[in-house]
Amino acid sequence: MPKKHVETYDMSLRLWSDDVPMKPIVQDLGVDVTHLYERGQTIINPKARSRRIANRHYASLAQTETSNEADIPAWLDDTLRRLDGHPSLPALMRSGRVEALLWIATLGGDRALPPPPVQVDPARVAAATRLGARIFVEDYHRFDEGGVPQKRWLN
Repeated sequence: MPKKHVETYDMSLRLWSDDVPMKPIVQDLGVDVTHLYERGQTIINPKARSRRIANRHYASLAQTETSNEADIPAWLDDTLRRLDGHPSLPALMRSGRVEALLWIATLGGDRALPPPPVQVDPARVAAATRLGARIFVEDYHRFDEGGVPQKRWLN
């Protein structure tokens, strides 16, 4: 019997800033941190040959993985609620001092029969835009001629 390919959707919040350290912000958001770098800090990656220096403050938060596309709206709503409820983050995002990216990737599955592209309700896109955040979808089922996954900015 052939192995069944399961679609996987990865979602994470990523934050960057030239001048605002991320550690106090992510502590207030109350989500797990995957990566947290301060500007000027050496980035230690055991898979990389050389060590880079972080040129910006950066945080990657709470990577969520699901096999059900229907879980994406709830993740977006929860993430947008956390961003909006933070005492200083909305103003920092709107001013451009902090960049916020809600990243969604479609992985796995059968490339010969890819699922339809991920759709996000325009109201959620508008909510992200009002906060100063962006939503980005990376589709590892659809590639350009150079083998790069399809990328879509939703706002």
